Amino acid sequence: MLAAVLALLFPIVAVAQTPRDPIITALEKRIAGREQEPAETVFTNIRTLTGMPAIRVLRVMEQAFVPNLGVTCQHCHVDGDWASDAKAAKNITRGMWALRGRTQDDVRAATGNATAVVTCYTCHKGQPKPAFAPGR
Repeated sequence: MLAAVLALLFPIVAVAQTPRDPIITALEKRIAGREQEPAETVFTNIRTLTGMPAIRVLRVMEQAFVPNLGVTCQHCHVDGDWASDAKAAKNITRGMWALRGRTQDDVRAATGNATAVVTCYTCHKGQPKPAFAPGR
């Protein structure tokens, strides 16, 4: 079910007129032939986006996390050691992804709108910290 919801939230589309991140391009080449396999069988240390096709994980990173948070891959990942949990932002993002899902469920229940969508942008507005975060 999570994969179906994510497919609606983050359809696989070409990023028009935006230069592709060479890191994403390199990862696409690395997983060639395994794009539709579950991410956790293709990548190491996948905890949150399990069950999702590997290519969709790259699309969520490229088309959701990067623009909605205004960051690059290296914000959460150690370049060349993608499985590493050395950066706090990676674990924070895992928790925020779960929070986003719970918030979306709450919004749908409160409004009666079964298709209401909550994304990272709902709070972050293209910034690494939410627009209303203390200390901003």
